[in-house]
Amino acid sequence: MMSYLSVEWRKTQKFSMLMIGIFFLAFCSLIGLGIYLGAAYSMVAESEKVPVLWGQLTFYYSQLFFPILVSLYVAMMLGKEFDRKNIEFLRANNVSLGKLLLAKEIVIILFIAVLQLFLFGIFYVSAHLIHLEIF
Repeated sequence: MMSYLSVEWRKTQKFSMLMIGIFFLAFCSLIGLGIYLGAAYSMVAESEKVPVLWGQLTFYYSQLFFPILVSLYVAMMLGKEFDRKNIEFLRANNVSLGKLLLAKEIVIILFIAVLQLFLFGIFYVSAHLIHLEIF
């Protein structure tokens, strides 16, 4: 399994996948922060400001753009296998398609985990800049 994972990691377009994710995250964060600072900040009680900030930051990302991001990642990972009948070549050489798909899924999960850390970083920095106490 580790050989499948290392091959998939080497084949992955890491920079473009990361930049697509960061672009989606930045766009959603700008929308969420704009709504929070424009309307929600002045209408929410002091004890509710941190959960409302988290909700505004994550709503557009999780509900609208996350499924699009995952489908883009899957298309980027699986698209290469169907070019030039590569999937038939892999079947003919007794490559386990289950292990191959699992390795691709693990790589996608790793990228999404990194983006989730970026999302928490955006939340932490924006809360700090607005002078909210998180903990």
